Amino acid sequence: MKRSFIFVISLIMAFVIQAQETNQIDTIGFEGLKRCKRSFLLNCTQCEKGSVYDSAMIAHDIQHIKNTTLFTDVDCRVEERPDGRYLIYELKEKWTLIPSFKAGVSQDRYWFQFGAVDFHFMGSGINLAVFYKYFDRSSFFGHVITPYINRTKWGEAIAFEY
Repeated sequence: MKRSFIFVISLIMAFVIQAQETNQIDTIGFEGLKRCKRSFLLNCTQCEKGSVYDSAMIAHDIQHIKNTTLFTDVDCRVEERPDGRYLIYELKEKWTLIPSFKAGVSQDRYWFQFGAVDFHFMGSGINLAVFYKYFDRSSFFGHVITPYINRTKWGEAIAFEY
């Protein structure tokens, strides 16, 4: 009985010591944000506050952020501070508002089109495009694509033409 009691106590102590030495992420931060919202980037990452530090998961998160094509440079660093471990993503945002103008002549008729596309509207990854076109008559068209709805992987797309 005494041996099993000592074994259980030593097992509990080993778990307590291991729990104190875990590489837990206490805070996730983003540096270099100008237009992008923090909530949008948290949707793109698997690392969460309180999760165990895993370099493979962080490499996956960096690649996922790069795949959004909204940043020219993405890097990550870990800082040990007295109040915990900080995971900080360093980002450089691209210019995402692209103007557009086209013109031409077809069968003795001229036409032109102008508008703009913003690939990161309101800092949330929303793709917004609006165009005006004249070809014997005026017309408007555009689309809105929302990649994430309420922190889910679901999105929506709406197109319009007049």
